[in-house]
Amino acid sequence: MSPLATMAWRWPLALLGIAALAVVSCWWIGFSPSSLFSLTTLRAIGDLASASWPPDLDPALLRRVQKAAMETLALSLAGTAVAVVLGLAMACVIADPARAAWRQADAGRGRVLLSWAMRLVANALRTTPYLVIALLAVYVCGLGPAAGVVALGLHTGGILARLYAIALDGTPAASSHALAAVGARPWQILLFSALPAARPQLVAFTLYRWEVNVREAAVLGLVGCGGLGFEVARALGQFDRQALTTVVAATVLIALAVDAASAWLRRRLV
Repeated sequence: MSPLATMAWRWPLALLGIAALAVVSCWWIGFSPSSLFSLTTLRAIGDLASASWPPDLDPALLRRVQKAAMETLALSLAGTAVAVVLGLAMACVIADPARAAWRQADAGRGRVLLSWAMRLVANALRTTPYLVIALLAVYVCGLGPAAGVVALGLHTGGILARLYAIALDGTPAASSHALAAVGARPWQILLFSALPAARPQLVAFTLYRWEVNVREAAVLGLVGCGGLGFEVARALGQFDRQALTTVVAATVLIALAVDAASAWLRRRLV
C-alpha cells in the first residue's frame, strides 16, 4: 500500500477510535446526552433563568463587585508576573540550548542532573490542579489574595517553564554555537542568542497564560483567595441568584476586556 493510501486510512481510523473512546467514557460514568434535553433539565434551566433575572443592581453590591473585579485583575497580573520569573528561570535550565552551553563549559554530571530535577519540578507544578495548590497556599499564607498569587505563580510557572523551553528549543542553534566558539559564557549564549530568537513565542505564551489566569483568578475566591470568586461563593451561599448574575456578568466583562488588551499587545509585541 502506498504512503498516500496509508495516510488516507489513518485519519478515519483515528477519528473512529476517538469516537469509540467517547462512547465508552459516557457509558462508564453513566452519562446520557439525552439527559441534557429532558423535560426535567429544561424545567430546571427555566427556573434558574427566571430566578436569576434581572440582575441585582444594588449600589452596595456594585461597589463590592467593582472592588472584587479589580482585585481579580491585580491577582492575575501578580500571579502571571511571578510565573514569568519562575518559568523563565526553570526553562533556561530545562531547554536544550542551556544544557548544550553548560556541557561546553562544564562536562560534569551535575548540570545534567540539575536539568532533570528542574524538569521534574516543572512537571509537578503544571500537573497539580491550581485549586489544590490554592488550598495548600491558603493553609500556609492564610485567607486572601496572597494565597492566590502563590497558587497562580506556581501552577502557571510550571506551565510557562514547559512552553518557554519549547520556544528555546526551537531557536536556531547556529548563533549559539558561534558564540560558544568564541568563548561566550552559558548565560551570554542564552541572553544574546536563544532568548532574543524566542522572544515572539515567549511574549505570545505569556499573554495567553495571562488571559487564562484572569479566569482562574475569578475562581480562586471559592477557596478563600479573594476576588470575584468570593462574591460568587457569597451569592451561592445566600441563594441570591440575581446577585450571582451580576457577579457572573462582571466576570465575563473583565475576561473580554483582558482578551482585547492581550490581542492588542500581541499585535504590537509579537
